[in-house]
Amino acid sequence: MFRQLFYESPGKPVFHKNTEVFRAISLEAPQKLRLVLTFIENNSKNRQGVMLSLFTMKGTLSCNGQTTKKGGYYLWEDSSPRQIIFDTKIVEGDLGIFNIAERNDYRGKPYAISLDMGMAICYERIETNKYRFFCNDWEPDDDFNDLIFDLEIMPQSDEKTHEPDSFHFFPRSDPERHILVFTERPDA
Repeated sequence: MFRQLFYESPGKPVFHKNTEVFRAISLEAPQKLRLVLTFIENNSKNRQGVMLSLFTMKGTLSCNGQTTKKGGYYLWEDSSPRQIIFDTKIVEGDLGIFNIAERNDYRGKPYAISLDMGMAICYERIETNKYRFFCNDWEPDDDFNDLIFDLEIMPQSDEKTHEPDSFHFFPRSDPERHILVFTERPDA
């Protein structure tokens, strides 16, 4: 549904039913932040998740004692903890945040998709530094309830935290990835 709209406005969000809709959002440099991601709902028949991507960022992203400088983290709603804490230092570029979903290829093997096929995300501020994200997967609807998660963004220094109007489209890239995948939900 949103695929054509995104292709017609490269690099920019689109408006749908008076709501600003993004392919992805990003947090801009320079910032040192603590991010608290909390999964709220999954209303899709498809596996849903969130990716934190360092593809266009210089800096670090740490979670669960693991630190990476490239790639990103896949966080599947059905196997990740309900709440995940990250520390990040964005020196240059952007930390990309976008929804992912799982599909099966022609052989029936699952694979992750994102940033394509009409996948979209929108958000609202629910507290000073806390946002609720509403995600739509590739299914031909515009309900924005396939995955809902909160993201709290807390500055860890005196550096300025960019307001959400600095969230913007995240371009696709395919460098080598560092992936943190939870196989079991620890709080289940």
